[in-house]
Amino acid sequence: MRRKIPIEAFIKEHLSADNVKNTVDIYCPICGSDDVNVSTKQTRSIDEAATNHYKCLRCGFISKKFLKDNGTEAFKKQIKELNDNYRKSKK
Repeated sequence: MRRKIPIEAFIKEHLSADNVKNTVDIYCPICGSDDVNVSTKQTRSIDEAATNHYKCLRCGFISKKFLKDNGTEAFKKQIKELNDNYRKSKK
């Protein structure tokens, strides 16, 4: 027998921001992690673009601007350095 739950409880359990995984190549500028939540909010009038807000799930950094992967070796090196520096700072 299936259990019935209120729609609010279903949304909270299955669609919360903690359950959403990043599928875009966005990286944290502080620690280099790609484990980033992206939320979009309409902060200006409707005829202007929405604002993206990013939150790193690794270090907790929040910003409107994170790093987008451009596919170059220089970018990969930058992310590796950020990861290494973040790990060293946590020791």
